[in-house]
Amino acid sequence: MLLSSTTIVQRNLEMLNWKLGLTGFFVFALIGCGGSEAFSTAEVTGVVKSKGKTLDGIQVEFHPTSKGVVGQAVTDKDGKFSFKATVGKNMVVLLDTAHLTVGGKFGRKFEDVDLTKDKDGKPKAIRIPAELGNLSTTKLDKNVTSATNNIEIDIP
Repeated sequence: MLLSSTTIVQRNLEMLNWKLGLTGFFVFALIGCGGSEAFSTAEVTGVVKSKGKTLDGIQVEFHPTSKGVVGQAVTDKDGKFSFKATVGKNMVVLLDTAHLTVGGKFGRKFEDVDLTKDKDGKPKAIRIPAELGNLSTTKLDKNVTSATNNIEIDIP
C-alpha cells in the first residue's frame, strides 16, 4: 500500500508532537514545579502587651528573613493573635489599627474616617513605637519553630 505525501507528513507531525510532549514531561519531572525554594510554615499564637497590659486591635506581622510567607493577624480584645508563619527567623512589625486613616473609594463619596481620635475628637494615645511599625526599622525578631510557638510580645 502506497501512502500519499500528505499522509506521511501528518504521521511525521503526530510522531514529532508525541516525542515533544514526552520530552516536555520528563524535563518538567526532573526540574519540578516548586524548585528548591520550598519553605515550611507553623502555627504561631501569642499575646501583645505593653507595660503588662494586653493590647487589642494591634496588627501583628511576621516577615521571614528568607523566602516564605508573611503571617499576620489582629489581636482580639484579650490581646491574643494566631496565624501561620514561615519557620525560621522572622522580623516582627506591629501596627496599631486605632491609628489609621481610612478613605472611601470605588465610586462611593470620598469620606475620611480618622481613627486616631476618640469620639470626643481627642487624640488617642500612641501604643506602639513608630519604629516597630516599619519593616526597615523594626529590631523586633522572633524565631518560629516547627513545634508549638506561643510568643509573648511585650512592648516597653
